[in-house]
Amino acid sequence: MVRLVYDGLQHTDSSNPDDPNNQYAKEDRCIMVWSKDNAQNAWDSQFWIITGQFYKGQTFELTMSIKSDYESYAYGIQLQGAPGEYLCQLTNDHIHFTTEWTTVTLTGSMDNDGQCVAFNLNEDVYANKYYFDNISFKVDGVEVVVNGDCQSEDVNSFLKKDGDGRMMKVDFIEKSSIQPAKPREIRDKEPGSTVVAYDFRSFDSYPYWSDGNMITPIIDSENGFVSEPQFNADGSRMWYQYFAANGVPVVLNKRYAIEVEIRGDEPGSFIAEMRWDWNVEPVHTTVEFTTEWQVKRFEFDGPVPALRCNVIFQPGDFPSTIYVRTLKVIYLGD
Repeated sequence: MVRLVYDGLQHTDSSNPDDPNNQYAKEDRCIMVWSKDNAQNAWDSQFWIITGQFYKGQTFELTMSIKSDYESYAYGIQLQGAPGEYLCQLTNDHIHFTTEWTTVTLTGSMDNDGQCVAFNLNEDVYANKYYFDNISFKVDGVEVVVNGDCQSEDVNSFLKKDGDGRMMKVDFIEKSSIQPAKPREIRDKEPGSTVVAYDFRSFDSYPYWSDGNMITPIIDSENGFVSEPQFNADGSRMWYQYFAANGVPVVLNKRYAIEVEIRGDEPGSFIAEMRWDWNVEPVHTTVEFTTEWQVKRFEFDGPVPALRCNVIFQPGDFPSTIYVRTLKVIYLGD
């Protein structure tokens, strides 16, 4: 079982070096990683903790202080062999970066052998800066990180991949040099603007992951995505869903809608979701359709809870075939 704990740190700007609240006298340096703007993949920018060899079943405890220029999340926390060699997730929990220093603690057990832990820092498709300090990683209770407080010049426990894509040793910056970030310019800032648009009739094959309750729609040059009723071995209808879009670049806590060209062999409706991490509650909308082709817009029921999202269609156990030619994701603003 993984335990995730957040605990805000209290800092002051006291000039007294003996003041226990003086962050610059006691913790004057940290690691900074800057992330790529308009990134295609969550792993385009990363931060690694080099742990040395660990083995499946060993316990871990990770503690570190974090902040970022803009509020953000790291959903992909990975166990890796050599840096860049993905093995599995360290945890299904996520780390929440805010503009204030926060302490995060993760505990659990290893699901694989490995040599390092990696954090994906491009869940946010916009450029950002991430800061790390007071880094501790214990395996079976034994500390494996050297210079976790960033006070010496030893960098052997850390690697980074900044927005330019180069994997390199970290360097340290003075915390006093961190300046408040300017308000972020949102690319899709005009309400009603299109974020992404797809014409499924032009797809050569279904491009997204399918497994379990995720099915692979038929691709048809006239009708686009064609999803048919699914059946269990006993002949009963099976509940199903599928990805209609993957990795849509959205802005945290903003509102969105979808616009679809759709019809069914019978009139009906289904639920559509926008989400990224399965442990974060998605936003929903109900997509309604008739037997005639119609272009219709549907607004989601709240601001998106992630920085890039999948659009998931959930026909469930609808008894007839559904056809979707086109999909747009529309920015609505606040």
